[in-house]
Amino acid sequence: MKNRHQDVMPYDLNRVLLQSGKDDYINASLVEDLSPYCPRLIATQAPLSGTAADFWLMVYEQKVSLIVMLVSEQELEKGKVVRYFPTERGQQVAQGPITLSLTTQKMAPTHVERMISLQYRDQSLKRTVVHLQFTSWPELGLPESKSNLLRFIQDVHGHYLHQRPLHTPVVVHCR
Repeated sequence: MKNRHQDVMPYDLNRVLLQSGKDDYINASLVEDLSPYCPRLIATQAPLSGTAADFWLMVYEQKVSLIVMLVSEQELEKGKVVRYFPTERGQQVAQGPITLSLTTQKMAPTHVERMISLQYRDQSLKRTVVHLQFTSWPELGLPESKSNLLRFIQDVHGHYLHQRPLHTPVVVHCR
């Protein structure tokens, strides 16, 4: 019930385990050691309406501060992917034990950059997560513009180098 496609599942060897959810399952895999310059990644599916709370719990537990979303605005509008993040500044959205609030949103030539405040239960400490949405990833295939994709990757890498601590994974998802 938690998988978008029944034939796409993580291996037990590298799947991310939820520590404080109802169960430990989320369709997400840890990808490590791609290169000395590549951060640790968590490759996952876009959250479903019933797994958005699990997604944000994973982000909180893994201390993620950067999410890369490879989903176009058209796919969101068609309802193929759930809008699992707040869309208006100051709007608070509860996802299970996590409360989210959009603090800033900027449009860039290749993507939308969102700063999302994340608070676990009633703890006073809030964390900021950078959410980068590549806006021209097609439903099928690869982006037409290599230069736009490379520019986006450079922006992602720049945000990664500014996150602290540097050893935390980056979440990457498509549909």
